[in-house]
Amino acid sequence: REAACYLMLAGVVARSRYNVPGEGYTFHLNKDFREKIWRYSSDEKMRQHQQYYFERMSGDAPASSSNICLLYSSAKTMTFTTLLHLYVRDFKSEPLQITERLRNHLLAVKLDGDVKMMEYLLTSIISTLLASCDTMDNLNQRGRVAEQEEKCKAHLDSSKSCVDVIRSIAMWLNLIFGRANFIIELIAKVSPSDTKLVQLAEAIKRLGGSRFFLFVVQSLTRALNVIVETATRNTFCKALSRGGCLEKAFRSCLGTIRNSISLVHACGTDVAPEMQSVQSNNDWESAAKVYLSFVKTKIVSSVSDTNENGEHQTLCRNQSGGVLSVLAALCSISKAQRALWDVYDIFQPSPERNGN
Repeated sequence: REAACYLMLAGVVARSRYNVPGEGYTFHLNKDFREKIWRYSSDEKMRQHQQYYFERMSGDAPASSSNICLLYSSAKTMTFTTLLHLYVRDFKSEPLQITERLRNHLLAVKLDGDVKMMEYLLTSIISTLLASCDTMDNLNQRGRVAEQEEKCKAHLDSSKSCVDVIRSIAMWLNLIFGRANFIIELIAKVSPSDTKLVQLAEAIKRLGGSRFFLFVVQSLTRALNVIVETATRNTFCKALSRGGCLEKAFRSCLGTIRNSISLVHACGTDVAPEMQSVQSNNDWESAAKVYLSFVKTKIVSSVSDTNENGEHQTLCRNQSGGVLSVLAALCSISKAQRALWDVYDIFQPSPERNGN
């Protein structure tokens, strides 16, 4: 199934780069193509999990797959598919040249006008990140591991694979947000009237809407929490920390949140009026509260505890600068500032921190 996905993606590249003729609809970037790629690269549990987040269903999310290899390959396939929608051949060219090449690419692959296309693709990728976090959480909850060498090695390998997959997916999301940011800023400079470019811009702007931004912050903060819990509770946390595995994953998640904030500013959605489908002032504040709660409960408490020097304290201290840089970036979103009015309180000494 993975090979079938890459063959289909190669067909899109052939149409775009080599002007391969053909009137069939198999290799066009339309809704049917996106759904086929997701269907071929995932299993039934993963599709139900993604549908829950894409359609914003109520209640608890259904369980996804725990097959970490499948989650990784699916996320990678969907990332390639997303980047085919955000084609940039040469970042150093003149803005008009880049937009013209992008326009020709979108015409060649017959991009459809589905305004939710980017949300669908990104939700698929983020759902694999959340499923990876659930798998990591289950590994962390295992208490004693049998003292057999094979079982210990299997647990360590599974834990490392999970953390590596979380890091990889976060890096891919970071790349996508960065590319989307570049294209939005480019289109704003050139102000094209071409229908395809306008449709793509509208689809990207939904990624900068408050509803999707809240989903991104909740998901990446969930990943950050799981990484800290891994450094705290995983049986092999010392081995995972020794190779920088946890810190790399942590930094990748922080970078993705920062780039999503940059996209919000590029889209101008943080100053746009409320719209029922994508915009709500409460969502901006909720996103800020989710991240601020993580900073207070996980980072500040670990950094200020000078009596302990465990793996999670070391992780939090080493990454505290990056954590605070994201907090500062959140403060730049005007509609999130009300939720952050007491942010300076976390830096005030308390009796508990002073040991009194």
